[in-house]
Amino acid sequence: MPAHLLNDAIVLKDLIDEPTFHELRALVRTLGADGYALNTNDLKAYTTEHEHIGEAVPMPSDGKCADVFMVPSVNRTHCILPGRIDIGRHYVTTGGIEGLREGAQALTSRALSFGRYMFDLSEQPIVAQLFGSERFLVAARSICPASKPHLAPFQYNFILQVPGQTVPMHVDGVYFWGATRFEFPQWLLAVMHFSGAFRERFVHQVQVVGYLHARYEPSSAGEFLWWGPGGVHRTAPQPRSGTVVDGSRTVHAAATYRPEAGPPPIDKDLETTLVHVGEGRWELRAEDRTVRAYVEDDLRISIVYRAHCFTDADEAAMYHATLPLKPASHARAADGRQPPEPPEGLRRLSLDDVMATLRADLASRNRPMPARLTPYEIAMRLLREYIRYPPPPDAWLPFNYCALGGFMPRLKPALRWVCATV
Repeated sequence: MPAHLLNDAIVLKDLIDEPTFHELRALVRTLGADGYALNTNDLKAYTTEHEHIGEAVPMPSDGKCADVFMVPSVNRTHCILPGRIDIGRHYVTTGGIEGLREGAQALTSRALSFGRYMFDLSEQPIVAQLFGSERFLVAARSICPASKPHLAPFQYNFILQVPGQTVPMHVDGVYFWGATRFEFPQWLLAVMHFSGAFRERFVHQVQVVGYLHARYEPSSAGEFLWWGPGGVHRTAPQPRSGTVVDGSRTVHAAATYRPEAGPPPIDKDLETTLVHVGEGRWELRAEDRTVRAYVEDDLRISIVYRAHCFTDADEAAMYHATLPLKPASHARAADGRQPPEPPEGLRRLSLDDVMATLRADLASRNRPMPARLTPYEIAMRLLREYIRYPPPPDAWLPFNYCALGGFMPRLKPALRWVCATV
């Protein structure tokens, strides 16, 4: 299996063998009969204690969230900040990898790819077989710190993109001892990570992305990018190849797939799915309406594996015992014992604990948070203060002025002179 280490990432040219490749593609179709939801709807795959930090407002009668950055809550009763507002905000305001000059609606459609999030590898034997193979494990372990060689798989996803879509710059969902996506919004976990105030609780992880589309042409773009020593690096998403990286520490992204194609019109407030309708045909549906039809070769398809890095099985069991959602295989120590409680300094945090620590950290930087901010204003302040994604590598101006119309409608007439969409 040809592989090489390049600036904190491993590129694997033959990650997936041919039989496994075809079985996984068949599984993608089978799961697709029920549809792949927008990646903003990941909370349909699990529950979290705090879906928001208090910024929720009742859903208007028309079912639309007026704020460009807000989306329906999982039960569609409120408008809230999406779990990865840290990603969306940076993408809309900069235009992403290519520094696109488009309105917020068009860029939102580009960023809203489709996925299914799963937390138990044993549900799909072919997935467990791939992730349990020795060649796969050797590559994954090489990304973990040398002192933490034990892999504890915790999630895998199928991600599908249609022409014109991208994966904006991001770090993967961050996990800490005592603070995870099962307690807090993922954007808040990203803030915690970038702040550095919780580094003693940080849990290392490894992400492996394998590509399941049958064809790839250089003109299709969609390259995997990551930021490491020396700047930005790129690799082509060839079928059966893969990349290995600690995605919670290393900023990464995917360039726009088939950039010559305009993105489909996707409304962030509607239930939208990508559905396999048989014989390699797919439909993008907004509630009961078919928006666009695709054949399978139109799609960019990947499988994503994630595992935490621990010292040994006992440490992994101790950590997983603290989670509200945990695979049964991780609930006990190596010899079957109930794992001990984690040290006092690593036990579960409350939302008040997290917010107090961030306030104290800002005060220590002479950037105190004003006392009378609304929860929405607090969230935006935290995003501005802490989230530090790189500027677009392919643009001379890291500012997407065409998105201003989404925030200040009075500017739209003027922007139409210089922007294709506002």
